[in-house]
Amino acid sequence: MIDDLADRNPAHTVTALAGITLPQQWQLSATYYYLIQVRWLEGSGNEPNDAYHRTDLKLSRLFNLPQDQTLNLAFTAQNLDNSVPSEFYTRNHFGRRYYMQMEWQF
Repeated sequence: MIDDLADRNPAHTVTALAGITLPQQWQLSATYYYLIQVRWLEGSGNEPNDAYHRTDLKLSRLFNLPQDQTLNLAFTAQNLDNSVPSEFYTRNHFGRRYYMQMEWQF
């Protein structure tokens, strides 16, 4: 039997990004993701992954330092509503995650 792969790619996905510049050069952005139910070729076997929604939030600021150096700090929270059952692999469950990123250019 040949698999025609018709249900192996998501038929509908949505990504929306909104951002705003706050006082003192802080940047705030929110990203919303939606993925319809899909049965991945690898990862979920014959069981489809459930559709999911995910919302991330990021706060960042670029600091100008002496001698033309810059420092970019970013704080990110992923999956704010803790609603993602799994991504790609059905057993790859994750909850809310927090990251801090620092980039120094000199």
